[in-house]
Amino acid sequence: MAECREIQRWIAEGREERLPTVTRDQLVRHLEFLASVLPRKAVDTDTGRDSVAVYFRMLSAFTDAAIAYMSERIIATHKWFPTPSECLAVMVHYRAPPPAKEVARHNVQAFLQARMESFLERLARELVDQTEIDAQPDQWKRIAENNGLLRLTDDGGYVQRTKAWFAGGHEPGLFAEN
Repeated sequence: MAECREIQRWIAEGREERLPTVTRDQLVRHLEFLASVLPRKAVDTDTGRDSVAVYFRMLSAFTDAAIAYMSERIIATHKWFPTPSECLAVMVHYRAPPPAKEVARHNVQAFLQARMESFLERLARELVDQTEIDAQPDQWKRIAENNGLLRLTDDGGYVQRTKAWFAGGHEPGLFAEN
């Protein structure tokens, strides 16, 4: 639980870091890869330099991962070296992986949800030690109270409702089925 709180603090602090956009060298490497696989009209050195500038101007806002995706899709779907507009048309379908903080948020929520469900299940099936009940987040205890598993005491604490039932000699399974 402490690790979850630490991750939640990390998520809450600051904005998500922006991924760096593709560098000219990275883009040249991708274009050379495409040129090695797909046929292209012959160009002289000056025209080649100019075309790299055009591609860079059109694609420089994307990440290296996005350009790699574009290269893979173009090789799979094109017979000729693509124009900048064809590259942009492929980029429309690119979906960046979720940011690290979003993944962490999802994982923490899933973990905490599973822990809470396990706690509620145990409350319904067996006697749970009072120290364990006290150690749970207040929100979980309120949910357990709403589900009829805990009772709010006069001093503001929570106790398991089934304790009186179990103390009367009844079996835990009987309560859980009611």
